Amino acid sequence: MTIGQKHCIVYCSPAGSTNHVAEVIESELRHLGNHVDVHHLWQNKGQEKQISQILAQKDIKCFWVGSPVYAFHPIMPVQRFLDSLYCFEHEVFTVPFVTWGGVTSGVALYEMGRKLISKGFSILGAAKILSLHSSMWNVSKPFGQGHPDTKDDAQVKELVDQVFEKMNNPQSTKAIDLDKLDYQVDWVRDQAKEISIEKVKAIHPGFQLDQDSCTQCGICVENCPVGAISLTPYPEIGDDCILCNNCVKTCPEGAFSVDISGTVERIQAMAEKINERPQTQIFI
Repeated sequence: MTIGQKHCIVYCSPAGSTNHVAEVIESELRHLGNHVDVHHLWQNKGQEKQISQILAQKDIKCFWVGSPVYAFHPIMPVQRFLDSLYCFEHEVFTVPFVTWGGVTSGVALYEMGRKLISKGFSILGAAKILSLHSSMWNVSKPFGQGHPDTKDDAQVKELVDQVFEKMNNPQSTKAIDLDKLDYQVDWVRDQAKEISIEKVKAIHPGFQLDQDSCTQCGICVENCPVGAISLTPYPEIGDDCILCNNCVKTCPEGAFSVDISGTVERIQAMAEKINERPQTQIFI
């Protein structure tokens, strides 16, 4: 007899792909009779209170933690959440998952897993899921186009099913080895040590604002996942920017722009060099 448990899905999704995966996880968990709470780590304001509310739920049996991969690593809101976690009095399992845009999934899964283990959690499974690259939304043939698709979703559902079976069978509730998540070749690991979002920002062409077109509507502020934009009275992008491009994508007036031609060339060259396979993979 299988028994439903309390699960908590915590993620950040600037472009929507990680949100899609979280919805697939939630749907399958509910289908299996579990109780599920979902928390989207959106913008910095109020995040400390939100995290406190998440951690106050003493009946949680499994955390699912999701992040897109930016510059080889999980994004900052997810890193802050992982740093805030503490060991519960009862056993709590965890399942990290990442979405990546067809260049490299980097070391994000490994870093998330290492942090979770350091906090006293047991990892029952993990996943990397191919998704549309967030910097190639206006390219004719972007990496990850059409993903996550139904095949990706099927693998995510399989992960949920196997984690559920593990949790309901004490004889098979075995944590996966962290080494499973350390799947990159040596030179990719070495490059990850040298790359960060701050270093990428240093060579980024920067976002340009046409004040004549800007109506100061605030939509860019609402759609910034890390709360890095303020109206003063025109939009200003602060140091917390993670280069998600939401300000450019969502501006109804097209007031924001960015020249990503050089960025796309670097992305294409890196993808060809790394050629990461498989593109979607579950670890169980």
